[in-house]
Amino acid sequence: MSIFKTHPELTLDDGNVEGLYRIQTVSGRVIFAGHFDDRQDAERFVSCWNACRKIAFPAAHIEASEEYGKRTEQLRKDAWATAVSLQTEVDQLRASMPENAE
Repeated sequence: MSIFKTHPELTLDDGNVEGLYRIQTVSGRVIFAGHFDDRQDAERFVSCWNACRKIAFPAAHIEASEEYGKRTEQLRKDAWATAVSLQTEVDQLRASMPENAE
């Protein structure tokens, strides 16, 4: 099962020039650099992005989905092992029965 990756959380970094802002991931990768007329516009963009990513891709939901997938796969393997074991028992019982008892 592939692991789903959410959209990154963004931060706002003030540039050296007045009005120039860098919007980057928490790890430092620059996503956007440009001029905003007001710092509040840049802050609003970053806070809206981060709020939307938490609504659309909640980490707890993604982790729960991954765990569900792992549990489902384990249950499938257990069920198959049980079916093989039961078939082996049935085959052994059939082999041990006398011919005329069937």
